Amino acid sequence: MTEKKDKRCFVALDLPEALRAEAQCVQDQLREQSTFQGRFTAPENLHLTLKFLGEIHDDAMEDAAAALRNVQHERPTLRLTTAGMFAPRIVWVAVAGADELQRAIDKALENQFPPEARFMGHLTIARVKSAPDPRALKCAVETLKVEPVEAASLSFSLMESRLRSEGPKYTAIEQFPLGPPTGRSPADG
Repeated sequence: MTEKKDKRCFVALDLPEALRAEAQCVQDQLREQSTFQGRFTAPENLHLTLKFLGEIHDDAMEDAAAALRNVQHERPTLRLTTAGMFAPRIVWVAVAGADELQRAIDKALENQFPPEARFMGHLTIARVKSAPDPRALKCAVETLKVEPVEAASLSFSLMESRLRSEGPKYTAIEQFPLGPPTGRSPADG
């Protein structure tokens, strides 16, 4: 009998292409402005984590998926705002507009997982391994220009993360649709 391994899981908001494209533009600016050892997030891996679930068994993953199927929420309009760092390792672009959905997901999963202590919507665009001049890197990040791109997200997903030497591999386990904005008809977008 084969032993089942836990899966590293999280809930992510599926990014509209306009936000993904702008995040890549910010990455390009950072590539031009600074030198550091590390890794830029691959375009297909850019995501907004709404809740990290950790290493969980299949039954816990199935229970989480069942709870997430009950989340009824309108499509949030997301907006990129600014760039920053969780010093000294993570460079991010802030995303506004996902707070209410994040709270709804916390509520749906409250019987399985503790609520997020603090949520800050962001896309990790680079992970710094080392920087010869940390002040120059900080300055480069502070001068990054982020266009305030806005777009609605249509869904969120339960994701599995497999850590590999060449970088993480994210796989959607299940996708959950979001409803049209309240007070607007589906034809309005």
